Amino acid sequence: MRTISGLHLATAAMNFHLSTIQVAEQLAIQYVLDEEQWLKVVQEIQKIRLGAKTLALRIRSEFPLNARNENDRIVFLDWLEKTTRLAASHEFGDNPVEFESSVQLPARF
Repeated sequence: MRTISGLHLATAAMNFHLSTIQVAEQLAIQYVLDEEQWLKVVQEIQKIRLGAKTLALRIRSEFPLNARNENDRIVFLDWLEKTTRLAASHEFGDNPVEFESSVQLPARF
């Protein structure tokens, strides 16, 4: 059984200069994934990116665009610190994506 760690997937998914498909194709080459495995990686990357987008939108919605004083900035930065600390410390586990090891690289890669 071959695996891709959740942390490796998450790290790769955070490269927003590449599309989900491009990230998945790089991982497919690195791990020699077949089409079914590649689709599973695409789905995992989409989930990871959705979580990142949700957090980014939440941060942007909390950012005080009309902050006119230092107190407003401090309140936002305190909220941001608490929110990101909670996200970073949450015990998600590192559930790897597992693949059978007897697969061939698809021709499209």
